[in-house]
Amino acid sequence: MAADIVEGRGDAEWAVVDALDPDAVRAHADEVVAAAGGLDISFNAIGVDHVQGQPLTELAPADFSFPIATYTTTQFLTATAAARHMRERGSGVILLLSTTASQVAL
Repeated sequence: MAADIVEGRGDAEWAVVDALDPDAVRAHADEVVAAAGGLDISFNAIGVDHVQGQPLTELAPADFSFPIATYTTTQFLTATAAARHMRERGSGVILLLSTTASQVAL
């Protein structure tokens, strides 16, 4: 995506960040603010491997809870890291979206 934006004469950068590591998430937010002068939008678009297509009655508790815990943890970490900077400026948007799996009936 970043390459497509740059190809279209826009500015884009990307980074790989462990979204489950609070220190890495905070450091990334700090780096963005230092480079750009602020943080206006936070959008967490992680992917999590999870079990799909298996009847609930055959799903292990760990397989059921893993994506729930992972998504909510990363959303919390990225949102709070961004909010710290947004609060200082008095503005900003935090987007929280669910995955496609939440919309697919099994």
